[in-house]
Amino acid sequence: MLLAVIGLAQFVVGMGWLLPLAQRTLMVSLTLLAVAVLIVGLKLDRAPDADVDVRVKAGRALVIGYCVVTVFCGGTGVAIAVEEGAVMPDSGLVLPLPGELVLLAQSSTCGGGSTTYCVRFFSIAGAAGSETRVAERLTEHLTEAHDWVLEYHNGGWWGGCRVHGWRLDRQRVCVSVSPYEDEVEVRLSGSAP
Repeated sequence: MLLAVIGLAQFVVGMGWLLPLAQRTLMVSLTLLAVAVLIVGLKLDRAPDADVDVRVKAGRALVIGYCVVTVFCGGTGVAIAVEEGAVMPDSGLVLPLPGELVLLAQSSTCGGGSTTYCVRFFSIAGAAGSETRVAERLTEHLTEAHDWVLEYHNGGWWGGCRVHGWRLDRQRVCVSVSPYEDEVEVRLSGSAP
């Protein structure tokens, strides 16, 4: 029954339905948990070797072989996935906006072999005030509500970076706030740390 629950959890996590930003970490954890359940099951179900027939010995060998192959293939898969790098950064690192700011548009893209970096773009306007004032209010919001540390740059924009995510899903996430003619562009990018 435990293996069925673990298998269902792996399916849900693998499909990205639960905690998609922690997918690699959860898949490794669930795989190791399944291996642990199998090994504990072997220990608890162990009879004296004298009473064991060929079918039971073959079953034990298959379970042990499955555990070894699972750990080896899972480790290789995780190493490849971590090397691939970025996933799309969560829009929750910028949204929701305070009431006086309005999200006009949002888009996203990945580039550099589709996994080197991923970027979300937000176009934001304010109920009143210039785009510079909207940008200042947005930087206050990002600092207070989302714990960003932003620095002002000579080109007239604010930006900052941090490492974000669970252990195997970590990536470098950066945000920049740039005022334009009638709006402010926020660029949220993710790349391998």
